[in-house]
Amino acid sequence: MKAGPVAPAADRVHMLRLATRRLKRVRVWTDEIDRAARASRSSARSPGSGGDGRRASAPPVPRPSYTIDTVRRLRAILPASVPIRLLIGADQAVQFHKWKDFRELMTLAEPVVVLRPPLGTRRHLLASLRAQGAWSEEDLGRWGDRLVPCTTRGDSSTSVRELARRGSLVSGLTARAVRDFLRDRGLYGELR
Repeated sequence: MKAGPVAPAADRVHMLRLATRRLKRVRVWTDEIDRAARASRSSARSPGSGGDGRRASAPPVPRPSYTIDTVRRLRAILPASVPIRLLIGADQAVQFHKWKDFRELMTLAEPVVVLRPPLGTRRHLLASLRAQGAWSEEDLGRWGDRLVPCTTRGDSSTSVRELARRGSLVSGLTARAVRDFLRDRGLYGELR
């Protein structure tokens, strides 16, 4: 559901590795990106792609990447005793009923929610979820139990990308190594 400028997959993976390199027990799993790359290569080799005397067809439209596909694959390789959690912001919790196979996703990887403005309280989140009309009162109670007790800033990845696009300072919003990488690669704009 993301819109706006997106860095190339290899750059996003590299930034994630930079941001988490000092964290123990953290691994970057690139399955979703790897699947997209394989699908892209496969469609490029399909009949009608030119080079064989036949007229080339329009380039294939990439298949959307759904969280449920990634979680199903993860569930298949992890022991059943290992729980999977899906960490999402309150803004995504409100849209969760629009996610592909959202009920199955909730059983495979229980969502846990970080509150952040404008949904900065349990009451605001539950009111927004209730307004969607997709959840029973029992469901709403479970959503209320999924909140991560933490203090957050109002910043989002979207706001960091927008600041970078305008050439504004993003120090304090990203790890220094990530900021240096953004600047060196010219991603999203020129950083100071």
